[in-house]
Amino acid sequence: MMPTMDAFAFRTRQKQLGIAPEAQRILISAARDLESAAERLDADGWIAKPFLLADVIDAVDRVLGRAS
Repeated sequence: MMPTMDAFAFRTRQKQLGIAPEAQRILISAARDLESAAERLDADGWIAKPFLLADVIDAVDRVLGRAS
């Protein structure tokens, strides 16, 4: 959990301020419907908690179009 705001509040504020609109975003969460949560956050990918380092590498490769 983030200390002062959740991911939805953070993403809303990020969009309002126009901060890093070109940045790729990967959601890491224990949410039950992770795909839906990622869609609401306009995330480019997602990883379910708990996760392994290999999961992070795979998600980054997919988002950057490097997946085989």
